[in-house]
Amino acid sequence: MTAPTSSSASCRAATASASGWPRPSSDPDVLILDEPTVGLDPRQIIEVRELIREIGRVHTVILSTHILPEVREICNRVIVINKGEIVAMDTIQALETRLQGNARVVLHVARPDGLASRLSDLSGVLGVQEDADGVFTLELDEDIDPRPQIAEAVVHAGSGLLELTPLGMSLEDIFLELTTDEEPVEVVEAAEEEEQAHA
Repeated sequence: MTAPTSSSASCRAATASASGWPRPSSDPDVLILDEPTVGLDPRQIIEVRELIREIGRVHTVILSTHILPEVREICNRVIVINKGEIVAMDTIQALETRLQGNARVVLHVARPDGLASRLSDLSGVLGVQEDADGVFTLELDEDIDPRPQIAEAVVHAGSGLLELTPLGMSLEDIFLELTTDEEPVEVVEAAEEEEQAHA
């Protein structure tokens, strides 16, 4: 397995100033920032984010970073680069939808007995998986969005609704999914056998 090499996020956003950044002498159409929040304290990070958003209203800002929470906070489009090749370029939401497939939610109830079969019968619920006592992962048809019916079914069953939360992919998940290469099993096994033969 090879490690990811780099990621970039392209965003409409802003730079220069309160944290000591020099203002550009010209008025560039595109501004490229490389890891702009590294080494800053939390207050400075907030200030830089606001500056990037401000400048992004009138300029295009390309933010090059491995700090993925910064990407989600600031950027509206993402470019993922692996080994010098662009492997994805889209909005974060579109990448989540493309890689995750159907929508999923986590359902937590106090009394789960008999609930799984009730949930499976609901229109728009494509799959029900019980992960732990009272905790379910449900795969949903996004065109229908059966969350109101799920909540109603839980209440009517007297199961005690504790949580119903959308389950999305993190940017870390997206990045690893797009940039992690795995060798075919037979290649790995052959390499291990050859290594053992020479040991």
